[in-house]
Amino acid sequence: MEDFIFAVQQFEQFPVMLAMLFAAIVYAFVRPQSGALALFSIPVVIAGSLTSHYLFTVNSIMLVNDKDTNTASGVAIGMLFSVVVVMAIYLLSMVLSERRSAAKKLKPLTGVQRVQH
Repeated sequence: MEDFIFAVQQFEQFPVMLAMLFAAIVYAFVRPQSGALALFSIPVVIAGSLTSHYLFTVNSIMLVNDKDTNTASGVAIGMLFSVVVVMAIYLLSMVLSERRSAAKKLKPLTGVQRVQH
């Protein structure tokens, strides 16, 4: 646990601010579709962005030679992957909701005659 706290304290401010900016942008785009999913997407996008930056740093993956541009691109790649995960969860919840509501619909009555008054 102490290693995790130390790793979080050692994060630079630039990737964290970029991750929060990307999370705010994703929230603005997802909010009109689903309010609850938008709230769920904020921590997922931040975690995905910071995890991607961490993995790029630990594995010394350099997309470009500039440190700041490499940081921004690593955070952006993590954001894209996490948005794909959020949208897949959104699609899955829509499919399950449709299936649940289709199961509750009444089937039309056949072979029953109407009584006229």
